[in-house]
Amino acid sequence: MALVRVPNFGTLAVTSGTTVTTSGWNGLVGGVLALHAATLNLDGALSTAGLGYRGGKWSEDAQCTESVTTEPGESIAGPPTAGSTANNAGAPGGIGAASGIVFTNTPLNSGASHATAGGMGGNGNGRTIGGPGAVYGVADASQLTMGSGPSGNLSCAVGFPGPALVSVGAPLAGGIVLLIANQLNVGSAGAITASANTSSRDISASGGYVFLRGSSLSLGIARVTAAGGVATGVGGTLTAGDGYIVVSGTTVTGTTKPAAHQL
Repeated sequence: MALVRVPNFGTLAVTSGTTVTTSGWNGLVGGVLALHAATLNLDGALSTAGLGYRGGKWSEDAQCTESVTTEPGESIAGPPTAGSTANNAGAPGGIGAASGIVFTNTPLNSGASHATAGGMGGNGNGRTIGGPGAVYGVADASQLTMGSGPSGNLSCAVGFPGPALVSVGAPLAGGIVLLIANQLNVGSAGAITASANTSSRDISASGGYVFLRGSSLSLGIARVTAAGGVATGVGGTLTAGDGYIVVSGTTVTGTTKPAAHQL
């Protein structure tokens, strides 16, 4: 649970090319963007994309043949306590250990989950692939939850004294956007996003949570997003679970990705 200060505006305009964001989740705070406005004209972006729960540690060695069990991602249950192929709530399980088996053809991690489930990974090449995360959260805005982080994959570096777990710059899950506005106008170049970042490697985080409440909500066409990330690499392609988009308004027009739950 987080206590967040919510700034209050009259008429607020976010111009094209401008992104309003916040700091990423650091284990204690961050990842949440909240504001209140009488009227919000949005031609720029409100974004917590990639600012949610963090990824698990990877296994690294010198020869691309030895590995320890990688960590699951971080999720609503907290950070992983050790390398494990079991999921950590919404975060997928890690990749199992092996010795003397080349992994340059990298495994494809299972996807993180949130409102929907991530896919099952594969291409273990002698290593156990941990399963996807579990679906969690509610679609009534009574609890706003961040997306879950990806589990760790495998890496190698000449001279590294491994195998050992290492932290890498893994993509992060979607955070939370809470917006209360009597009138919201999302322009053709505007965006509200709590989507996960997409990696060029074989890991994927889940989308976060967007809650919009007001009287007149004009959302544009697919300009409000909380989509899961896509893992792409040698191991194939896999999509993580989407997050939640929940709207409560007297008049609501437009579409979102994924489709919004209307209260």
